[in-house]
Amino acid sequence: MSEAGKHAEETPKELIGTFVQRWDDEWLPELKGYHATWDAFDLAAASVDSLLEHLDWTLDKFVRLWEIHFEIAVPFLVAPSMFHDMYSDVFGETEALHAYKLLQGIENASFIAGRELWSLSQSADSDEIRSLILNQPTGE
Repeated sequence: MSEAGKHAEETPKELIGTFVQRWDDEWLPELKGYHATWDAFDLAAASVDSLLEHLDWTLDKFVRLWEIHFEIAVPFLVAPSMFHDMYSDVFGETEALHAYKLLQGIENASFIAGRELWSLSQSADSDEIRSLILNQPTGE
């Protein structure tokens, strides 16, 4: 295998090994800090100068958010494929869905949010719920 190919295969393995620790200790606290700053900023009471300063800060953080996105995306997207490869090696199975069925239904934040959003969508037929969704500020 060429050096570039070997490096491309080894890098995700290294990233996956530290993914949870980096999420808990690095990315999540950083993201929560950004959200706390945005939530604390009083847009309605801010002066034009404060708004422009806040916008500059936000645009700087936007760049960082994309950096975090791609730091997370590589191991997140590669891990299922690596799991399938291992499953195929161990069990001699080539049908991808068999391996992925072992991963389905594991509780995680995305799974829970999706289930709750679906549940909310089912109750959105009510005029009261629809009005609440459309008229309630997102920070409340």
